[in-house]
Amino acid sequence: MSFKQLVKSKTCLGALISFVIMGVSNLFFAQQPSRGGEKLLESGVPANIQPRTPPHEIKVVSYNIRWRSGYELEQIIRWLKGTKDSTAPVIVALQEVDRAKLRSGKIDHAKAIADSLGMYYVWTAPSSPTVNKKQAEEETGVVLLS
Repeated sequence: MSFKQLVKSKTCLGALISFVIMGVSNLFFAQQPSRGGEKLLESGVPANIQPRTPPHEIKVVSYNIRWRSGYELEQIIRWLKGTKDSTAPVIVALQEVDRAKLRSGKIDHAKAIADSLGMYYVWTAPSSPTVNKKQAEEETGVVLLS
């Protein structure tokens, strides 16, 4: 999809705008320490940056991975890498990305995905002092890769 088509696609553009607004609104809370004392904002450089030639079209992907891990997460990463018929996305927005959660093996999925794709990343999660600790999902957030 070209940038012109992306702008015309109200659904895709609306989702991307919502994602950005949600991320920006969470930045204040992300700077506050979590219950474990860690910041709920993380950014980084992949272990191996993948050099890319500038594309003629910009491919943007937004996807709710629903805290997938293991084989399912590997499938998502393979899909994001693209195939010979389709190019890999330049910007990737993922929702429900775990960091240090027991259910997903205490792995920093944002960093693992960024390393696998060779992309820069920023991850953030909401924090709420009023949520009871059993219900807390503060280590499940959103990641933006480029």
